[in-house]
Amino acid sequence: MALYKDRPFKLMTDSGEIIVLPSNLVSTIGSEDRLLLRESVAEDFHAHLPGFEVFAAAARYDQLGQSVVRKRLTRSLNKITEPLSQEVSFATELRLGNGKEWKKVYIYKEILDIVARSSSRVFLGPEICRNEDWLDITKRYTSEAFIGSAILRAFPNWFRNVAHWVIPQCRNLRWMAPKAREIITPFIEERRRLRAESLAKGETRKVR
Repeated sequence: MALYKDRPFKLMTDSGEIIVLPSNLVSTIGSEDRLLLRESVAEDFHAHLPGFEVFAAAARYDQLGQSVVRKRLTRSLNKITEPLSQEVSFATELRLGNGKEWKKVYIYKEILDIVARSSSRVFLGPEICRNEDWLDITKRYTSEAFIGSAILRAFPNWFRNVAHWVIPQCRNLRWMAPKAREIITPFIEERRRLRAESLAKGETRKVR
């Protein structure tokens, strides 16, 4: 960065050639629709391949995920701070303990579990955030998706449509996606049922 100062420069990565822009252009490109991140995410993480569908959702043109975070989640910060704090405390004590003696831990594994629990508490609620089957899939999916994506990027674009069928990480993603839907669908259907009942009664109470 110091070499180029305030000038753009090209950088070769495992995703191909990219252009790095200097920070003084942030305000200029911030509202430029042609430079949205979603298409890059979809391409880098092979959103068109079976098992990688979650990245297609992240790259939706209606920006549903971004809208939820910016509009709904941000406005609800005062409501989620306390339960999030409680879940992080619970997860930290569960994974790391509260003893005063030193012990060895595999920090990546422990932090991954804490993040999975706390993020599930925020986005899915108390019914899901301690479901061990759900937590296992979310943690494994994260690792397998990043490793599988990196392996695929080592192949030419045209060959990735074939390679993903035999790469172990990609095979794992294909069975994890329907399993995750199997776990979460009953909770979604129950919330929809409760919401429909509330609307039928003329209630405005939000079902979370």
